[in-house]
Amino acid sequence: MKNNTVRVSPSIDAIISATYVELRKDSPFNQNEPHIHKETEIYVNLSGDVVFEVGNRIYPVKRGSVILTRPYEYHRCIYLSEELHRHYWILIECDSLENLFKFLGGKGEAESRHVRLEEEVLGKLESTLDMLISKSSSSLKQNIAFFELLSILSEEKDIPFAESEATLPADVLLALKYMDGHIGEPIELSELARASFVSVNTLERHFKDTLGVSPSVMLKRKRLIYSTRFLRDGASVLEACERSGFTDYSGYISAFRLFFGMTPLKYKKGTSENTLK
Repeated sequence: MKNNTVRVSPSIDAIISATYVELRKDSPFNQNEPHIHKETEIYVNLSGDVVFEVGNRIYPVKRGSVILTRPYEYHRCIYLSEELHRHYWILIECDSLENLFKFLGGKGEAESRHVRLEEEVLGKLESTLDMLISKSSSSLKQNIAFFELLSILSEEKDIPFAESEATLPADVLLALKYMDGHIGEPIELSELARASFVSVNTLERHFKDTLGVSPSVMLKRKRLIYSTRFLRDGASVLEACERSGFTDYSGYISAFRLFFGMTPLKYKKGTSENTLK
């Protein structure tokens, strides 16, 4: 594992932490649990049998895949086998997210992105990141590498999510889509199994084998993540609770704190402080 932290200025006042990582599924350094942080994250895959979960989406990850997640956006990498997972992990803390995301494709707001680089472009990006990580690189070279990183990503087109769904069992995909379509409504496990054309036992087994959690746990996670959308848009905690399908207000707050490591109100305040202007 190699890493470095660089201060970039003056056009974009940013602190960037870049790390090269090689891990296997059973490594104690794996962060398998869902997590959030205030920095923008850029994940670059070089090898490994994994999928990447961002918010309520699950992306397939192949060599050359790049996932960009916004601040306070839930995400995790899911290992599907023991194959060695080689990747870069970049965190960017930036005072001016508006300028940062303009460099990353001209988007008007911070949002997750998924692109896939051709080998030639991936090789160029690897060289750029190696320069950024190297502690022997001068400050000028590290600043050049940072802007080269932004330039490469800004030129790539997003892969439409409909074309990038992970290779998961058909019943798991059907269940996930059913959850998304009825996220604010009561959903019974038997109802979910019928919509997926399998038995409850089969659905539960496939979820645990591929995603590591039961359908019920995944549904709760999706509702918690869905509620953050309302909190970011200025809704009250009670409104976010009700609109995301929770019927127990105190239970929602407890589940949110356990899942995200903070209360809904603290999350709301944190994201409002980082909202693009």
